[in-house]
Amino acid sequence: MSDTLEAISAQALAGMTDGPRPLPSAIRFYAEQLGANGKKMELELLKRIGAGANDDVRKLFHQHLGHWDWEADAPWTAATTANTIIRRNRIYDLLRIDLSLRAVLEKQLPPYQGAKAVVIEDPKQLRNWYTPDFRRKHNFYWRKLRQFLARQRKIGEDGINSIEASANRVIERLGDPASSEIYQARGLVVGHVQSGKTTNFTAVIAKAIDAGYRLIIVLSGTTNLLRNQTQRRLDMELVGRENILRGVSDQDAEHDYMEDEAWPEKFISYGRQPSLLGSVDIHRLTSLEDFKQRDAGLNPLEFEFEKRDRQLPLYNRENLDHAGARIAVVKKQRERLKALKAELRAVGRAKCADVPTLIIDDESDQASVNTVNPKAVVDKARSAINEDIVGILELLPRANYLGYTATPFANVFINPKDPKDIYPRSFIISLPRPAGYMGAADFIDFDAKEAGRLSNSAAYVRDIPKKPEMSSSPIDDRLREALDVFVLTGAIKKYREKKDGLGFKHHTMLVHHSVSKDDHKVLVSNIEALWRKAGYDSPSSSSARLERLLNEDIRRVWADRGQLEGLSLPKSFSTLRPYLGAALDEIRKGRSPVLMVNSAEGAEVPNFDGRAGVWKIIVGGAKLSRGYTIEGLTVSYFRRRSAMQDTLMQMGRWFGYRPGYPDLVRLYIGRSEPIGKMTIDLYRAFEAMCRDEEDFRAQLAMYEGRGGLTPLEVPALVFNSHPRLRPTSRSKMYNARITWAAFDYREPTSQAAASSGLKTNERIFSDFISHRKIAEVEVAATGSRSIVKYKWAQATHAAVVSLLVRTKWDKTDNPITAEIEFLRRKLAPVDSWLLLAPQTSGEAHPWKVGTERFECIARTRLESAFRFGVYSSPKHLAYAKWLVGGTEGEFESTLKPRKQTGVLLFYPTRELLEGGNIKGGLPVMGFGIVMPRADGPGKRIAYSV
Repeated sequence: MSDTLEAISAQALAGMTDGPRPLPSAIRFYAEQLGANGKKMELELLKRIGAGANDDVRKLFHQHLGHWDWEADAPWTAATTANTIIRRNRIYDLLRIDLSLRAVLEKQLPPYQGAKAVVIEDPKQLRNWYTPDFRRKHNFYWRKLRQFLARQRKIGEDGINSIEASANRVIERLGDPASSEIYQARGLVVGHVQSGKTTNFTAVIAKAIDAGYRLIIVLSGTTNLLRNQTQRRLDMELVGRENILRGVSDQDAEHDYMEDEAWPEKFISYGRQPSLLGSVDIHRLTSLEDFKQRDAGLNPLEFEFEKRDRQLPLYNRENLDHAGARIAVVKKQRERLKALKAELRAVGRAKCADVPTLIIDDESDQASVNTVNPKAVVDKARSAINEDIVGILELLPRANYLGYTATPFANVFINPKDPKDIYPRSFIISLPRPAGYMGAADFIDFDAKEAGRLSNSAAYVRDIPKKPEMSSSPIDDRLREALDVFVLTGAIKKYREKKDGLGFKHHTMLVHHSVSKDDHKVLVSNIEALWRKAGYDSPSSSSARLERLLNEDIRRVWADRGQLEGLSLPKSFSTLRPYLGAALDEIRKGRSPVLMVNSAEGAEVPNFDGRAGVWKIIVGGAKLSRGYTIEGLTVSYFRRRSAMQDTLMQMGRWFGYRPGYPDLVRLYIGRSEPIGKMTIDLYRAFEAMCRDEEDFRAQLAMYEGRGGLTPLEVPALVFNSHPRLRPTSRSKMYNARITWAAFDYREPTSQAAASSGLKTNERIFSDFISHRKIAEVEVAATGSRSIVKYKWAQATHAAVVSLLVRTKWDKTDNPITAEIEFLRRKLAPVDSWLLLAPQTSGEAHPWKVGTERFECIARTRLESAFRFGVYSSPKHLAYAKWLVGGTEGEFESTLKPRKQTGVLLFYPTRELLEGGNIKGGLPVMGFGIVMPRADGPGKRIAYSV
């Protein structure tokens, strides 16, 4: 009965390609065909759905329900929102299933409720060509890839549905490859560090080829290591055996995977050439060797001979559905990109204009962005790689550009007014955090910890030095402890392989301290020496250390995290001891337990796809800091400094998937690393920028679904919380402007002194003061006999912001625009204000407002003619900071500190002329703004374009 029900269910559901249809009648029909009792099959179905997660019938229903749950726009959905109870009930209604089966499905297979992709775009720009019916008819490569991801990569049904939904949202925003209208989309896809962006764009490429895109160019990083890894992934998961062999038998063919340990079993197979199965073949323009220019007569980009009708352009469906697709994986390096441009020129502009093209720019914030200062341009308008990318786009009018990155700051700082550049003017898509991914929210304590639970930092993060307040020293570098944890966690993986049936092919530790190759050599030598001294072969030397770590660290975190996931841990160190030997045997294989991965002679590249696993300590720098995936990463030892957020974030290799060992992950991170003449706490730096990244995604989500808004209308905000970090390099921020800024004190001194501006400012300040009740207070610093008199008044937040907005300035640009925006957004911890006017001992003629008299100060106008010298006095400023809750001093005053209050420190100022004379007429309305100190994420800057 088991096999019969599987066959009946498969047949019944197979006919529902265009949406759910009545299930009971379908089951009865196919049961009758197989000579089975339809009613009994329905009852058996209830039991099987409630069976274990590995039941084949349950899997079949999960697959179809998930597909329907995720469907975005098919007519049968009746405009119900994907992945909601309302959508699921719509599915049940169309299936016409009874309440008993509904109840079982709701309990066992509820709709996915995790995060979903976020899109900023103008929906009016959608071409509405990538319809459900079109997707169903053009899905050869995606259908095969979907099966591969499930069977080979072991990605769950919800994970694959999420990948497909995100890929659909990308493809439908590109131009229709068969349209006579030329449309060049510019899009940006924002993922998470080490979260599977390659899988996402592989799905996009598969769907693009199915849809009719015939030239795929993948710009893959700036190193051979990353380019080769990307090439291999695409060949393995998409191009496949048949397209690599090109009709030649495996025994006779010479190809670049002949010696590859994963060939052919782990490469996707289509059974026959795709062109013999109703699809199109994929021609590789690159292999494990990067792109090179060929002779024009043998141009591999030539499509003319594959046209079915040469009188029609390539993009016509008559030709498009028969011409093979070309794919090139090209490093972002001048020689390679110039070769590609030369090849395109050899094809000819007219033919290139007919080719529907998709350009995937992996790590699109690296090298691709124009770094030429637009204000200093003489002959050169673009930096080299940006010029090449723009040139390729110009040669291919039907090219749609899609940038992928986890650190999009540089991309959103591109000049949006440059029509040829790669600013994401069409759309920005923020990918959801995938299930099973360990990211910022796992290592950073964004929220208060649950009672009785470990905080994230207590679970996973270990400080270097052990006490953060200590200066870093070799004695307290904890490197040996990190090696001990690496050995210990390797043993626990071996234990779990036997106890839990898990498989851990790789087990790695990353040591990232410097970008210098010379430093790497020294570090490798030091680690090898430390390894020899660690005494892992001698129980008397290492057992006590390892046992202490097991009980005080590993077991504590396991009880808080791993035990809840059903992961096992030996009850004692003696139980674990046999597995220590097995782990050490793996680590010792080869010349050394350490691999140095860089461009130096003698460096090694770990083969994560070979038959043997990689159990090594990996030392490296730039080659390992962006895009490259380190499989099995468990222990990270990180002390690398950078002044740029995106560079630092990309080094976070500890983010990623850790199936079967999330409780074993450890991050040893520098808490007092030298940077220039100062030091930086790297964990706090990561905490600040992770908060900034989360808020970047949150403000993208805020704008989703607001019709008519594109990235051009809503430039994304890039937050900057850490005082010693920039979002990206200065050369990528020429178009960036501070939109708002947190601050403790600002004293703008470039106020208008010409007649019209002077009169305006005097009028608005006079009006402001005349509506206030003015009081006086005498103040003395504690222990001082010096008394200062102040006039003061209360004011609302709105009144002060209005005053600042209306103030006129000498320069065209308001010097406190960003601060005003910060106040207007109510990001500051301020509800009310005090006007505080120090009454000096008659430096200049007083200024009168009604019956009130305010003493003026005298200041020299600087040579620039744009501003005065400083208005404030240190003792006035200290008192103002005391009033807003500062601790700079103590004062005796009847006016006491107030919470959520700002101070407008007010100085009517007359110009001091040469010879000591004071200019008559109206004074300048000098002031300073004193704010409560904003601790945490509120104390930051936001940039935009």
